[in-house]
Amino acid sequence: MSTINVNQSRNIVNSTTDYLKEHVVERAVVFMHDNTVETVINSVDTPEQVQGVFEYISNDGFSQGVNSITYSGNSMTAQAIAIFSADSTNNQELAFYISVNGNVVNDSEGFVTTDSGGKAVNIVSQTILDLKDGDDVSVMLENYTSTNNVTVDNLSINIISIH
Repeated sequence: MSTINVNQSRNIVNSTTDYLKEHVVERAVVFMHDNTVETVINSVDTPEQVQGVFEYISNDGFSQGVNSITYSGNSMTAQAIAIFSADSTNNQELAFYISVNGNVVNDSEGFVTTDSGGKAVNIVSQTILDLKDGDDVSVMLENYTSTNNVTVDNLSINIISIH
């Protein structure tokens, strides 16, 4: 017979909502839906900043940049998650990244190959960031196959402090 040791003296946070009620949380929520602006690929294997019309929903501790999010506050650690879908030509090998001040965060790479119709969906890029006042967070993509341009038609970016 197995015995489960239940330690009832621990305080466990039961949900994200409980945590948010007790902590100051800095966050940004940004998205694009049905974007038609192409990201120009100038050369193979070179990351380019994703272009399009960004919608800024929540910017607690952040401000709107140019296709980016600028952190405004004391130093913090944050989790950044970006989810994409993209169009290009068929069989394009694409990588998506989160970047800070134009520098790709290598461990954030999400890799995909477009299908025969040139579509790629549910691409995820995520990482943990150490941010300081004025840091500019953006998403970048690179085409490993060719200089064919890429349209990120849907995008959701969520950045939340994890102090």
